Amino acid sequence: MVKINRTPKPDDIVITSDEHYRNGPAHDIIRNDFNNKCYICECKSNSMEIEHRNPDKSLRYCWDNLFYACRHCNSIKGTSYADIIDCTIIDPEEHIELSLELFPSEMVAISQQNGSCLSIGSTLELLRLVYGGAKTKVQIAGFESMLAEIKEELVKLQEAMIMYLDNNTDQSRKEVAKEIILKLIDKNAKYAAIKRTIIRSVGTYKNEFGQYL
Repeated sequence: MVKINRTPKPDDIVITSDEHYRNGPAHDIIRNDFNNKCYICECKSNSMEIEHRNPDKSLRYCWDNLFYACRHCNSIKGTSYADIIDCTIIDPEEHIELSLELFPSEMVAISQQNGSCLSIGSTLELLRLVYGGAKTKVQIAGFESMLAEIKEELVKLQEAMIMYLDNNTDQSRKEVAKEIILKLIDKNAKYAAIKRTIIRSVGTYKNEFGQYL
């Protein structure tokens, strides 16, 4: 999860039915605000939908309660976790750290960072389910697909970083590598949080790219 900058609801946008946010201008604004990726797992897929962070029925048509999520995360969250972090207000990266562990089994590890946040407990619980606690066959398939994509993104980051830090790399190729890295760790990128954690946790990487986080 990363911080999202939400556009204030335009005066000409009216939301009094599900159709108003599922299609049309409202949907497009929300999709663009969330960088066309799931606010929970940060994937970019063809199975995205508008979901309600707080399932309270009285907030169903509240602009600030409409979030962009993938079907995998939405199916796991369901109508629970009403008090997870609102990433349009709170920066999740100040409270949550994600990392990929390969041994003894492949998994995304989620840990709490410094700072107190009333929503941290339920957010951690939901993320742990999303990144490995799936129960149905469809959810398990969704997680396996997500894990493969995360590994692919990390390989791209590793390869670009090796090129950038290699003393034998000429300046033009170094600039290309830098551009690739900046795109990969940008908040708009898919699975940005886990890649940004790597930058923060490796001294050399942090010295070179920490300023861009």
